[in-house]
Formats: sequence, C-alpha cells, structure tokens
Amino acid sequence: VLGWGGLQREIFVERGYPAERFLAVGAPKFDVYHDMEPLLTREAFARLFGLDPQRKIILFASQPLDSQLDMRVARDAQRTAILDLAKTLKELDAQLIVRLPPSKDDIVGAALEQQLKGLGNVAIDDAQCYLVPPEEAIYHSDLVTSINSTMLFEALLAGRPSLSLKYTEFDQIWRHAGIPAVMSAEELRPAVEQLLSGEWKPSEEGMRWA
Repeated sequence: VLGWGGLQREIFVERGYPAERFLAVGAPKFDVYHDMEPLLTREAFARLFGLDPQRKIILFASQPLDSQLDMRVARDAQRTAILDLAKTLKELDAQLIVRLPPSKDDIVGAALEQQLKGLGNVAIDDAQCYLVPPEEAIYHSDLVTSINSTMLFEALLAGRPSLSLKYTEFDQIWRHAGIPAVMSAEELRPAVEQLLSGEWKPSEEGMRWA
C-alpha cells in the first residue's frame, strides 16, 4: 500500500495490515511543484488579470471556512483580512488577486467587491471559471496569503513566501512549516514588507516537517 504518511500508516496498521508493506510516498497532489515549469510568462499571466507585470503581485486564497470555525464569524474575519490586505498593498504600490474557493461560495459579497473595485489594484479569479490553475497562480505570485488554505503550504513547496492572515482563532497546522501569521492590520504591513523584500528563506526545521 502506498500512502501519504504516518497518519495513513497508523490507520492501516491498526486494522492489522503489516507495517512493512506500507510505503509512505507523500501527497501526490504536491508533486507538481517539483521542478515546475509555468505555462505562462509573467507578462501573459498579469495580462489575464489586467495587472502590471512590473509591480508585485500578491495572491489571497479565500476559503469557505465551513469547518473548525463559526462560519459567519470566520467569513466576516476573512472579508476584513482581504480589505486590510488590499489597502496595505495599495499603499505599497502592489497588486492583489483574490482567488475564490473551489466550492464556488460567494465569500466576498457585493459590499466588499465594490470596495475592492474602488481601490483599483485588485483582480478576482472566480471559481466558476478559474483563469489559471492553482500552481500557476502560486508560481507567478510574489507572496501567497490566506486564512488557512493549503495554498500557503503549496507556496512553501514552490519556493514562494506565504503569510497566514489569522484574523480569527483556530488551530493552524501550517505554523509547523514555519509559515508566519499576523492577527491584525497593524501586524500586516511590516510582515508583507519583510516577505516581499527578497530576503525570505524557508526554515530548515519547517521544511523537515513538510
């Protein structure tokens, strides 16, 4: 049996399967990030979203947030995080792509969408018909952000800095990978500036956990 790792191994062994016949191979969904070659140039990618390829592009991977958390509270926190991020990036002359969740939930809402349009530095990638696959979005982003999406971890594997906007309390496993988190607008800007400075490197401890 080939499985992702220790948790699946335990499940099989507990049911009487010989441990020596289980081989941990990792999660195949992440294999794409090994020596990945993009489908698009930076210029073509930016043009799809109406963005400037010469300016920093930050990705926010939104989530339905329908597990582990009070969904209404969590979604309100996520909308606050998106707006704080968009405003911060406007000040830094950077751009934002909000990638809506595959579940197709309307997590932005009409009011926030109008505010984002007013800022002029935000594009939305709608799950009804994504413009690019997730790995392409990560590849061309200078920073990947989210509340708790797997894309934070995928960014780490792709060699991109990532940042959790932990605007609501929950158990965030990505901290084990060394992914930083901020909890307010005050903490957001310095963290973004640091991660966009070009000096970011994944921690050895975090990569061993990964």
